[in-house]
Amino acid sequence: MQTDADTAHLSLLTAQQTLAASRSALADLEAEEDQLGLDIDDAGRATRTAARALADLTITAGLSGTYHGTVPVIGDALSNGEELGTITDLDALEVRLDLTAREIARVSAVGGLMPLKVSLSTPGTPRQYEAQLHHVSLTASDDIGTARQVVAWLEPGACPCPLPGEFVLANIQEPALRDVTLLPASAVTLADEVLVPDADNRLQTRKVERLRAMGDFIAVAPVDFDYVVQRSPQIGAGLVISPQWPEGDAGAPPEADDTTTDAHRPASPTAPARAGNPEREPGQPRAGPAGGPGGGPAVTLAPERRAALIARIKASDTMPERQRDRALQVLAQDSVPEAFLQRLETQD
Repeated sequence: MQTDADTAHLSLLTAQQTLAASRSALADLEAEEDQLGLDIDDAGRATRTAARALADLTITAGLSGTYHGTVPVIGDALSNGEELGTITDLDALEVRLDLTAREIARVSAVGGLMPLKVSLSTPGTPRQYEAQLHHVSLTASDDIGTARQVVAWLEPGACPCPLPGEFVLANIQEPALRDVTLLPASAVTLADEVLVPDADNRLQTRKVERLRAMGDFIAVAPVDFDYVVQRSPQIGAGLVISPQWPEGDAGAPPEADDTTTDAHRPASPTAPARAGNPEREPGQPRAGPAGGPGGGPAVTLAPERRAALIARIKASDTMPERQRDRALQVLAQDSVPEAFLQRLETQD
């Protein structure tokens, strides 16, 4: 019996030691668990710190597009505010047009620009793009101070697009004009005045309402009077001269689509016409203005002078085709009107 009691006592002591060892191992595991929890918290804080540091070193653009500039390299030191490059949004391109104050007024309505279509082209290439007038922007320059520029937005489907900084030619599609009169640009001053003769053939100035410049002609509000085609310093208000009219329809104004014109008979630079034109049939236009050689004394040209004038006309890039042909026909004659030669030789 004593032996069994000793054996049981030893078993109890062994079990107690095993229980104590197990409890110690459990406490070690719980301590390790707590330490791992602390390590996880530290790792989370380190991750957030690294994320903030990465965000401070990362530049994210607010748009997508084509990047132009230097290629960033890891480890490069950048100064504060340094510009690496530019990003071009191909869906939001704009073109700045340098228009005069008169041209801006022509495309402006009350409250802003008219949403007119604009055809753009790159000089020297067949590329063309479609755009639309959007707004007027103020730009500052050291040379001219503050200036206005018209901004046109390119259509999103206009790509391939012009490159940033590229110069383009713009053709603004203005509304058609109806019931207007086309006057030669040489007859209208910058103040929109023309010389007209009264009943005694005395020249007077008359104001016209300019609507649009069309190359060699100017569209004005409908008028019904005769006028001097080519102004010069020797011709002014109060001068009395006799009428001289161009022959045929040389220099008649061009016909414009969707534009009703009323071209009136002009007076030559040396002879204004009578006011009105009683022999004109109702509804029929008068002889076309500008471009004809007119009357006046004629002179015989030397062969060298004739050849030089013909070469000058053929080399001109600004003279309309019809006017060039008419001028060559006049120079081919034996005698050439002196007024025609003066106008031709004084052109830039």
